[in-house]
Amino acid sequence: MRRTPRRRSPPKRRPGGGRRPSANAAGRVPSAPRRRLAADHGSRRVLLIGDAAHVCSPVGGQGLNLGLRDAVSLAAALPRAADAGGLAAWRRARRADALGVLARTDLATRAWTLRSAPARAVRDTALRGVLTTPAGRRLLAESVAGPRRKPRDGDRRTLG
Repeated sequence: MRRTPRRRSPPKRRPGGGRRPSANAAGRVPSAPRRRLAADHGSRRVLLIGDAAHVCSPVGGQGLNLGLRDAVSLAAALPRAADAGGLAAWRRARRADALGVLARTDLATRAWTLRSAPARAVRDTALRGVLTTPAGRRLLAESVAGPRRKPRDGDRRTLG
C-alpha cells in the first residue's frame, strides 16, 4: 500500500495579512507587549488623543483610562489654546502621562507572561508578600490604577 503525502494546510492569516504565531506548549499564543506612542500629539490643526496618540497593552484597561484623561484634559486646555504655548503645555503633559502608562503596562505584561518557571516563582512569591499587608495591597492598586488626578477648585465631587 502506498502512502499519499499529507497535505499541509495554508498558514492562518490575520485580518491585516500577517501570519498568526503558532501556539506554545500551553496552548497560548506568545505576544510581545503592544506599545506605540505618536511622535507628536498633533499639529497646528490636528490633535491626537486616545488610541490615535498611543497604544498600550490592554492590562487593566489603562489605554481606555489614558484616552479619557486625554479628552478631559484637552477640554480644559482648549479655552486657553489661544495663549502662546497653551497647547504645547497640554502636549507635554499628555506625553509624560502616556510614557508612564506605557512603562507600567509594559512591565505588567512582561511580569504576567513570564516563560521561565523560576522567574514565575519569584514573581508569585513577591506578589504574595505584597498582598499580605494592607499597605502592600494599596500600593499595588495605586500602581495599577495609574496617577491620581489632583482635584481642582470647582470640581464637583460625586458620590457613587
